[in-house]
Amino acid sequence: MSYVRWSDISDVYMYSSVNGKEVCCQCSLGSNNEGDYDFDTIEELIAHAIKHKEAGHLIPNYAMRNLKYWKETRSDGHSKRNTQ
Repeated sequence: MSYVRWSDISDVYMYSSVNGKEVCCQCSLGSNNEGDYDFDTIEELIAHAIKHKEAGHLIPNYAMRNLKYWKETRSDGHSKRNTQ
């Protein structure tokens, strides 16, 4: 499930992967700017999103709200997934 995708108003693509990781796809922060950053919890992804904002990268307000919503809906910090 995608929290935010690249667009005219977003410099990032963040999603929850099927293997249980939270991902910043093709992250432009740090020395790993050609690869993905994987995080174990949504809290870590939120902290990472804040670093993007601090670096001046575009992240829509709705994306931050989405991340916080998913954090609040799961006590273990992982995003909510369909288990069917």
